[in-house]
Amino acid sequence: MNPERINQLQASFIEHFQHVDAVSQVILKGHLLIEEQLDKIIGKFVFHPEYIEEASLRFAQKVNIAVP
Repeated sequence: MNPERINQLQASFIEHFQHVDAVSQVILKGHLLIEEQLDKIIGKFVFHPEYIEEASLRFAQKVNIAVP
């Protein structure tokens, strides 16, 4: 990715998240904690967890893998 595009994405991120209210912060933090646990669950039940990491799965895909 070129540096100009990275700067655009960074500016967009800052614009959207510089003023996060308490409810949004709790939701975002909860999402991150759940995703961290999903990564641990998936890592325990696959033979090569490094391939899962390389796949860059979305949250919903991780849930589908982790939940029977």
